[in-house]
Amino acid sequence: MLGIETIEELLEKSKSVGVSDKELCEEAGIAVTTYGRWKRKEFQPNMGTWRRVSNALHAIEARKQGQINSNSSCPQHDVEE
Repeated sequence: MLGIETIEELLEKSKSVGVSDKELCEEAGIAVTTYGRWKRKEFQPNMGTWRRVSNALHAIEARKQGQINSNSSCPQHDVEE
């Protein structure tokens, strides 16, 4: 499961990546209300759904890392003297 095995780990990782519940749910294709029920421990997701959410979080993280990396290099500007 890509290293995320509990809802607590998922919540911690989501927070560290800066992912909102809505963004994660849209990426994973699940309802925000369903995700809320997991967080409140009203029920557990099945393995397939858990994998989709975990994969979605990793995909979002990879995109954000790509944005950070691509924005970290500053273009050269011509300086007039």
